[in-house]
Amino acid sequence: MKNPAYGFAFLAVLLAAACGGSGDDNLPIDPSAGVTSAGSQWTSLGMRRLDSHVNRATAAKAAMDWHDYNPPVIYSGAVREANQPIVMDDGVQLVADIVRPADETGRVVEAPLPVILTLTTYNKDLGGFISDFSGISALGGAEPVFLQHGYVHVNVDVRGTGRSEGTWEAFGEREQQDYNQVIDWIVAQPWCNGKVALHGVSALGITSMLAASKQHPALRAVFAISSMADAYRDAAAIGGQGSYAFLGGWFTLVAASSLLNPRLYESPELYLTTATQHLANALTQFQYPILFNGLMGDPEVVHDGEFWRIRSPVEQAHRIQVPVFLVSGLRDVYQRGKPVLYEALKHQVPTKLLMGPWNHFEAGVGQGLPREGIPTLDYVALQWFDHYLKGEDNGAARLPNVTQWVWGAERYVTVSDWPNPAARARRIYLAGDGRLTEQSPQGEAAPRIVLQQPFNGLCSQSASQVSLGVLSLTQLPCFSDDRLVNALETVYETEPLTEPLYLDGPIQADLWVSTTSQDSGLVVRVSDVASDGSAFNLSNGMLQLSHRSVDPGRSRYLDGEMIQPWHPFTGEAKEAVDSGEILSAAVEVWPVSAVIQSGHRLRISVGSSNFPYGLSPLPELPLSALGVLSVYGDADHPSSVVLPVVPASNLEPEE
Repeated sequence: MKNPAYGFAFLAVLLAAACGGSGDDNLPIDPSAGVTSAGSQWTSLGMRRLDSHVNRATAAKAAMDWHDYNPPVIYSGAVREANQPIVMDDGVQLVADIVRPADETGRVVEAPLPVILTLTTYNKDLGGFISDFSGISALGGAEPVFLQHGYVHVNVDVRGTGRSEGTWEAFGEREQQDYNQVIDWIVAQPWCNGKVALHGVSALGITSMLAASKQHPALRAVFAISSMADAYRDAAAIGGQGSYAFLGGWFTLVAASSLLNPRLYESPELYLTTATQHLANALTQFQYPILFNGLMGDPEVVHDGEFWRIRSPVEQAHRIQVPVFLVSGLRDVYQRGKPVLYEALKHQVPTKLLMGPWNHFEAGVGQGLPREGIPTLDYVALQWFDHYLKGEDNGAARLPNVTQWVWGAERYVTVSDWPNPAARARRIYLAGDGRLTEQSPQGEAAPRIVLQQPFNGLCSQSASQVSLGVLSLTQLPCFSDDRLVNALETVYETEPLTEPLYLDGPIQADLWVSTTSQDSGLVVRVSDVASDGSAFNLSNGMLQLSHRSVDPGRSRYLDGEMIQPWHPFTGEAKEAVDSGEILSAAVEVWPVSAVIQSGHRLRISVGSSNFPYGLSPLPELPLSALGVLSVYGDADHPSSVVLPVVPASNLEPEE
């Protein structure tokens, strides 16, 4: 599965890989085989508007490591101006809260100050109440650290949410037109010095990225936490299967947050009018009609197209002209998207990426920070804004380009770039007897069998991930340990490793399969198996077999091996699945950052379902719900995975 355009460039590497190995496929995988400190040959991942191209790594790791940032408090008080109207050019009124710094007597600062803007879908009143009560500002409440250090925080309910008028359409074109008009209003206020930054978590991070692409001249910086890159591939349909649990929960959260207004007493007439309007919109115009249409197989929803393109920040990232700091987690629902956004921006504007050991909620608060020199997220953001809005030489521009948690090492590691410049492609094979081996199968082998049913995965890391981490609060081990979910899958393992195996980047599973049905889901899980048999989940991938078509020109390659397939996911690209026909399919496994230690095993498991993360539309579900999936591992059908292997020595602290 190689793109011919890269064949000559990687010929030497491919020949070395083809001729390498010991000739004894009973030996365990050697994690250091073929891995050198020389630079690897990555390409980018393409997108709808752009083919893949040779990746240009950043020159070097930034000049300094993390350090504490905690400048003295300037202002000890704050004054809130609630429900300020901002009228758009079509007459729709948005509503904003302005929180301004004040001195110890409560007197507001009159001098113009830089402004941090949050565009929220979750009701600024609810976010402000939670922030006031708990100090957690992830839903858009005013961040005390920003106020204490001389920033005005403006929190705006986007069109059709909270107290703002209009119809919410989840980052639609009309909402995106509002963003610059809101900034126009802000810079016209006497308390603004003409400099604005964008800040937000989750949907608020998405609005930040989309607003940054509108190139308002007052904008100076962005700090976006847990935001998607590709609305279709990261959120709506994972591997061509509808992510109805995620969409349903998100749509309900937006609707419910508009109704749950803890500050009703401040203007009850406005609240009742907008709440009624937003509820009607959710029930009859947007949220639940979109969800229902997706379940019923509406092509506009279940296939990739213009609806999802305009809502995808990565498709507009080329317009961003200000520095961007990106934060996400290795268990975040947007695990795939943040590195893709970093890659799209890194040669365009100053860009930093921080990936923690977090699910979606944990990423929103930077759980566990400060640690290893990394401050809490609010102080990281403050350092970013102090540099780019106030011009302070505080080291923000010299922070490490990429900081990732590494499972197995259980610490943060700084890297000069993403994808990791030291990674090399390693292909290993899924043998018919359940081994993972470096040797391509030479003879016949019976396929391994998986019984198809649509609901495996109810207690798995994927289920926790799509619940934004809520299910992990139960402390059930199956939300991180794959043993239960693997019971209905076919499992492949290495022998215990003799040296650590460091993986950093996306993984591709190239599978040969057949089914007794007319379609099937394909689920690939990657796990670190300890000596006690526990299987710690590292990442997962999904693909609906009928969506197996790959666009080679948009896929990512490492050393000539396709390592991240780009599937069109359109109606035209769908391919029939005939019962019993042996087919090849490339499954994208979301990026991994982990070291599997000596004595542990690498496990790859293959199944047919990953509910509730993904599910076929109901009209198509009978085609794949029941049947037998066969996974092949013989000489004619050598199923395999491509791994991004980094020298384990790169984990050693630098002198």
